[in-house]
Amino acid sequence: MKRTILTATIAIALVLALALPAAADDNAPAGKGKFAGKMRERIKHRLAQKFQEVDKNGDGVLTADEFQAAAAEKAAEKFAKLDRNGDGQVTKEEIAEALKEAGAKIREKVGEKMRERAAARFKEADKNGDGVITRDEFKGKDETFNKIDSNGDGQLTKEELKAAAKKFFQALKERREARKGQK
Repeated sequence: MKRTILTATIAIALVLALALPAAADDNAPAGKGKFAGKMRERIKHRLAQKFQEVDKNGDGVLTADEFQAAAAEKAAEKFAKLDRNGDGQVTKEEIAEALKEAGAKIREKVGEKMRERAAARFKEADKNGDGVITRDEFKGKDETFNKIDSNGDGQLTKEELKAAAKKFFQALKERREARKGQK
């Protein structure tokens, strides 16, 4: 438990020590584009919120006691999430289960984002809005178009693109597994 509190304390210290000065510096370059500026503002806002949460007496200064209390609170929250059966102990099995669930959530979010991006790209590529991408609308090589166009009708449907993407990711997975087998 002490090690968890120490780790959480160090993590909070690093975040505050490194990020607060940069976020507070209004003269620092905002980065390129609107995205960087929005992200900078979000981070700045979130850090200010976190600082206020940790600054229990509201004096604008973090004492060691406030800092350690916040770290202990965070560590207790994380421990409670890992302690699936509430027995006050965390087993390797509970950690494995938590990691598995976290991985599933991440995969779902990534999958959702990929589907959103694919839909947006399809809509962008389908210049005339007829629900298919013709060779004229396709920006890639003829060879690639022909591989995706499984029925050879000269048009790419969403289904053909999904099948091609699935095939591509399956091939990636197989290559990755093959490399693991070679090690």
